[in-house]
Amino acid sequence: MTEEHLIRRILILDDDSDYRRLLLTHLKKLFPGTELVEYDPVANGVPGDAFDWAAYDVLLLDYYLCIHGVTGLDILQANRKNALFPATLMLTGAGTEEVAAKAIRAGVYDFIRKDRLDKNRLVSAIRLAHKKHRLHLETLREVTSQSKAFNKAIFYRSLELAGESADEKVLMLVQLDRANELQNELGLVLLTNILRHLSRMCLDLLDKAGTGPAITRLSDSATAIIMDQNGTLETLAGRARQLCEALAGNPYVYQDRVYPYTVSMGIVPLREITGTAEQIIALARADCDIAKGSPGNSYHIHATAYAGAIRTDSPPPQPEALTVPDTPAKPDISPAPPSVSMPTVPETSHPHPVVEASDKPTTRGQKPAAPDRRSADRKIEVTKDEAVLDERQLSPAALPIKKAFDENRIVQTFQPVISLVSGAEATDELFVVSLQLVTTSGAVQHADNILQAVDNDAFKKFVDRWMLREAIARVIKNEARKTIFLLRLSEASLADAYLFNWLRQHLASVRDKLTEHSITPLISADGFLHRKKQAEALMIYLKKTFGFGFALQANGPLEELHELTHKGLFDYLIVDHFKIPEMQAFVPVKAQKQDLLASLKAAGLRIVTDGIKDANELTEAIHRGVDYAMGPFVGDEITQIDESSNLESFEIT
Repeated sequence: MTEEHLIRRILILDDDSDYRRLLLTHLKKLFPGTELVEYDPVANGVPGDAFDWAAYDVLLLDYYLCIHGVTGLDILQANRKNALFPATLMLTGAGTEEVAAKAIRAGVYDFIRKDRLDKNRLVSAIRLAHKKHRLHLETLREVTSQSKAFNKAIFYRSLELAGESADEKVLMLVQLDRANELQNELGLVLLTNILRHLSRMCLDLLDKAGTGPAITRLSDSATAIIMDQNGTLETLAGRARQLCEALAGNPYVYQDRVYPYTVSMGIVPLREITGTAEQIIALARADCDIAKGSPGNSYHIHATAYAGAIRTDSPPPQPEALTVPDTPAKPDISPAPPSVSMPTVPETSHPHPVVEASDKPTTRGQKPAAPDRRSADRKIEVTKDEAVLDERQLSPAALPIKKAFDENRIVQTFQPVISLVSGAEATDELFVVSLQLVTTSGAVQHADNILQAVDNDAFKKFVDRWMLREAIARVIKNEARKTIFLLRLSEASLADAYLFNWLRQHLASVRDKLTEHSITPLISADGFLHRKKQAEALMIYLKKTFGFGFALQANGPLEELHELTHKGLFDYLIVDHFKIPEMQAFVPVKAQKQDLLASLKAAGLRIVTDGIKDANELTEAIHRGVDYAMGPFVGDEITQIDESSNLESFEIT
């Protein structure tokens, strides 16, 4: 089937009736099987909320609409959250709108000057836009259908409502054993990757079993899954044992090194279970503690005698053992019989050599040799520093925030930053990273409220390291993408002598995975001035050692701004959009007659304008030579930036 046959309807939204008729004449010949619809914005007004955009596959949208205060960009902005908005090509007579269209290319598939339009260009642009948009919608439908698996607010709310559901649901908590020892030996980045690896396996196997799993990460060492029970408790026990076998046979492998691990699973059937999400998770944690008494990968089903373990020091099961039955009520492997006195049920079909029952082995098989190992004294120093946060010194307002970190109810958010320039840099994806908190009832608290409660230096450093670790792990996992994360770094961390060692420890084995500026701490002007000497030393070290970039957020006096940036330590400058004209009107004494904006750009500083609210402000920013833009018009904060992969969404949470 050809592409034009897939295009059912094309909408032409243009104030020029002659041009609409011209397009109709050409398109009837080029797309004979497609319905063509005209829309006159002058006669009919701007399409309202009730307009059925979903009825069209492609929109040809004029920039100038001869409606006071409204352009084609405003229509796009009003519908940017509408997933059913058609693939859009923007048309314009001439002028500065070309660069404006480039700036919002995330919403427009192509920009075409009317005076340069020919039928070949028109046909290829429509087909390509429709194809890309169709693929985008397919991806969006896939993510939407499973979004509950990675939205922590929805996950917690689903957990609380599961006991009232007509379908029998189950909570499965999968906890890494010896997490603290693994963290000390391997670092938090590799520990996080191990958790992702086992989470991927659990998600894939449970999905194949038809249980409809929804997954979220509870902590650095635990992941939680809500799923359909799909059968009896015996069926559930058999499925848990199969997961244990699959995990035993598939240790995490990174750069040809094998990183074995064991897990304990706490499983809570949710029928008639009521309470807050926190209380229900506490039940699963208690079952994990019971399961942990058995060597190997182990499980325990709440309030039952169903329990079992698969020892992991024996030869791994054959690949077919990884297959979870398509018919959950009739698993291929029979369930463990109930046994009150013996929670560990040995399997006759899989021999298990003797393992000391005192505790689970830290490693099995090939022991990973961590590269670039530091001395024991230095490791102890770093570990001690990371444990410095004393909850007894936290304020009553800070304690719930710390608890949310411990339970992994803090998620990162990503504010899109778009490029207003052409060339290689325009291909970079930039995001300003912040955070939000999901309460146990599923409500969301945003960064301003959270950071107000982070009221002492120790807690601020704790938050900064969490932000850095999460962003570093994302960069490593998606090294093929050129993504730059701008993360706010507090004044406390600028003077943190332990931060050097902390980064050295956690980046030792993955240093080559970081691209230039992929991690870019964002520093306030006030914080930099208060800790200038220490901040400069930190910046020089991190730029030289790890390729970090640095961004300055400043809206103070212009002469001060020139002094802050003249040493060349900053790579990005974020200022409010109203500050840009002032920068162009100000000529620093030492700037060789260049205005401040021009001198900063000549020195290699990339200018980011913040607070863009409409198309006019965006167009003005482009005219004034700004490099990047962010704000409500550009895009709202998001919690997922990888629509192509469900697992990537899991990795953010």
